[in-house]
Amino acid sequence: MSTIERRAAAFSLSAATLTGAARDIIATCGNRANALQAVIALAARTTAPLSPSPTWERLCDAFDACLGRTGAWQPWVDASVQARTAGAFKLDVSFAFDGRRHARFSINDKLEPEAFRERLASNRAHLGSSREVLDEFFGLAQPGEVQTTLGLKYLANSATPDRVSLYYEELGQSARGIELRAHTFARFGLRAPDLEPDFGANAVCIDFRGGQMLGAKCYDVTVERHDTPARTLPSGLADFRDRLPFHPDTGTRRYMLARRFDHAGAWVGSKLLFMTEVHAAAHAARSFALVEQLLAGAPVHPEVQRAYESLARAPAESGRYFFPDLVGRDVTPEGRVVSHVVHVSVR
Repeated sequence: MSTIERRAAAFSLSAATLTGAARDIIATCGNRANALQAVIALAARTTAPLSPSPTWERLCDAFDACLGRTGAWQPWVDASVQARTAGAFKLDVSFAFDGRRHARFSINDKLEPEAFRERLASNRAHLGSSREVLDEFFGLAQPGEVQTTLGLKYLANSATPDRVSLYYEELGQSARGIELRAHTFARFGLRAPDLEPDFGANAVCIDFRGGQMLGAKCYDVTVERHDTPARTLPSGLADFRDRLPFHPDTGTRRYMLARRFDHAGAWVGSKLLFMTEVHAAAHAARSFALVEQLLAGAPVHPEVQRAYESLARAPAESGRYFFPDLVGRDVTPEGRVVSHVVHVSVR
């Protein structure tokens, strides 16, 4: 019996499940000792008292817990729509590992492209945005043409969002994807950066605060294989990328390179977001173990940590489970690490 299997047995867990998680992490970092530490932590988390069943309400509760207040998400969520989205990616909460107490909530327009826009327009006071700004953004694409997403970042105990983000996503599925990326920047007075070699357009975003435009972001996606050269990345991101695993089924790893620009068009930072491609509860457990390995030692506020762990340790039930859909690193143009982030959703 291997060391991993003996320690798994000590926690009364499936040795096959934990050994699978360890293999994923060992393949990532080549460090068996560190992998074992992550698996032991996974075992301890799995045998700890468990949170209630995975539901979209639990996801929103975790967002509230990060902020020390309730209800920031309520104007944007239609419970009747959520009841029909069990198999669709709809809600997302982002946990920042940077020592500060804040979090981001996002919701997209799946199953409700027209109603989603109407809800944003009728609640624009919550966004601190004018009808003209929304019309400018939504005038670029018809409802349902591409996925549209609202992101709201809040600081602890704040009644208004620190940042409002409007996204067009899944651009690669649209014949107008690259055009929409360029036109979104241009509509707000900016020039979209050229695509880097071997990257494709995936999303474009406009950021606001208090009705004032902060800037724009583009999210470009690439797929690497064992037998292809690694992509050239901005300073501070390559070492993080090199720790990411290749998918056990496809032999690929997929990630986005996000680039941020301020309202004057200056490049102010970059982010790498690894796409975990989780499609089953067993994959989710392994991905949470990977997140633990990647973010070991990253500063995190205790309330943010508790809220994140309430989802990461929740068991799958009746086919529903939480999963980390993205994990990433944010850096300045000089390569200084600003933060790490984990996006968690429910399926």
